[in-house]
Amino acid sequence: MNELGVAPNSLFATMRSPEIGGIARHSVVDLPHSNGNPDATFASILDKAVGRVDNLQQQADVALSGLASGQNVDLHGTMIALEQADIALRTAVSVRDKFVQAYEQIMQLAV
Repeated sequence: MNELGVAPNSLFATMRSPEIGGIARHSVVDLPHSNGNPDATFASILDKAVGRVDNLQQQADVALSGLASGQNVDLHGTMIALEQADIALRTAVSVRDKFVQAYEQIMQLAV
């Protein structure tokens, strides 16, 4: 962790939830360092990142359905969960677009 409390291996290190009302700060997606670990392949890292985005989406869905059903839920926490899911999804789509763009550029290279 650096002086701002951001893990150096965090892909989306700037996306941290503020600590409001006892809500813990955490990054949207933390990528593990391989450090020679053969299990830390690109596919496994990508799978974990997509899983974390999916987890945030599911948490937001649960919070929103609780709010919509009239249960006594924290409105502030629900909105934070929705925003975290939205940011994670938009970031994942942006990363996907960059990968597709890089792939297209590689395919256009003259061999």
